[in-house]
Amino acid sequence: MQRWSRNGRRFDSGKPSRPTTASSLQISRTFRNVSLTAKARELVDLGDLNIECYDMCYKAMCEIIEEVKSKRPKPDGLGHEAQVEKALALETSAATGSS
Repeated sequence: MQRWSRNGRRFDSGKPSRPTTASSLQISRTFRNVSLTAKARELVDLGDLNIECYDMCYKAMCEIIEEVKSKRPKPDGLGHEAQVEKALALETSAATGSS
């Protein structure tokens, strides 16, 4: 598919490109959320095939969750939960400021 932009000669593959550096991952909280959600959905679909697949998927998810929790660094503030907290704080301050 050809893009209609200043760089019209470039062709877009139609697939989301994976950021290549840590800084581009930090910038794109949407990419992190969407890519993790898509992979989680894929795992759910595979786990629904039969009981053996379910057991494998569930065990692997529990293991990876525990591994990530044990190595969890300080949040960068770009994750979904941090954004929700910021939005709620803004709503609360706006509501109390307008009273």
